[in-house]
Amino acid sequence: MDFLEKLIECQRVENEINQIENELRGSQVRKKLLHARNYIINAQNNYKQMETDVVELHAALEELTHRYEANRARAETESVHYAAADEESDLADVQDMEREAQEIAGGQARNEQELQALIKRLATIDQEMKKMAANLPRARQDYAKMKTIYDKELSAVMARTEPLKKELESVQATLPETLLARYKQARQHANNPIVPLENDRCSGCHMEIASAGLTRLKNQGIAECENCGRLVYVKE
Repeated sequence: MDFLEKLIECQRVENEINQIENELRGSQVRKKLLHARNYIINAQNNYKQMETDVVELHAALEELTHRYEANRARAETESVHYAAADEESDLADVQDMEREAQEIAGGQARNEQELQALIKRLATIDQEMKKMAANLPRARQDYAKMKTIYDKELSAVMARTEPLKKELESVQATLPETLLARYKQARQHANNPIVPLENDRCSGCHMEIASAGLTRLKNQGIAECENCGRLVYVKE
C-alpha cells in the first residue's frame, strides 16, 4: 500500500469513526440528558439568585417600612400643629402647613404602593422557590436514569470505535510526518481532506487546479488545492 492509498484509508477510517460518534451526539437519550442537566443547572442558579433577591427585598422592605412609619409620625405631628392653629395664625403659615400635609400624604401613598409591590414580589418569589424546590428532586432522578442509559450507549460506541482508532493509528504510523501533518491540517477544514481530481478541478470545492498544481500532481501524484487546502490526487 503506497502513501496515497494510506491517506485514503486514513480518511475512510476517520469518517467511519465520526459517523458512529455523530450518531451518539444526535441520539434522543443524549438530547434528553443535556436538557435535564441544563434544567438542573439553571434551576440551581435561579434559586441562588432568588435567595439573593429575597435578602435584598427584605432589606428594602425594612427601609421602606421605617420611612412609612416616619411619614406617619410626621403626619400625626403636623395634624396636631394644624389643629392648634388659631384665627390669628398667619395665612402664609396655614398655607405652608397645608402644603406640607399634602406632601406628607403623597409620600405616604407612594410608600404604601411601594410596600404592596414589594410584598407582592416577595410572595411571587416564595411561590417560585417552593415550586423549584419541589421539581428539582424529580429532575435529578430523571437525569440519573438518562445518564445510566447514555453510559450504556457510550460504552457501545467506544466498543465500535476503539478498534477503528487503533487501525487509524497503525496506518498513520507508516506515513511520513510531513505528509501526515499536511493531511491533518487539511482535515481541520474539511471532513474529506483528500479528494480526486475531476476534469482538472478539485472535486472538493470544484475549483480548477492551476497549471503549476497540475504539474505537481503529475510529478508527485498529490497536490494541495490552493482554494480549499484539500489534498488532491489523480485517480487511476
